[in-house]
Amino acid sequence: MPIKVVDEAEAEECDFLVCVTADTPSPFDDNLTGFCCKCGVKVQFRWHAPRKPPRICMACVVKIEQLNK
Repeated sequence: MPIKVVDEAEAEECDFLVCVTADTPSPFDDNLTGFCCKCGVKVQFRWHAPRKPPRICMACVVKIEQLNK
């Protein structure tokens, strides 16, 4: 899946913020948490990530990508 690097303003307008599950080990102790917009699993993300896009877990991204093939 191609990934386009964008500036902060454009990142706020993206479709989703792809996140790892909250139980994934991280070297950072200041991660924020939320819930996947598709399945509801608890996810974690960095404090500087875009705020507007819905958060989605990796498993749901894979499912969406497989449906789009």
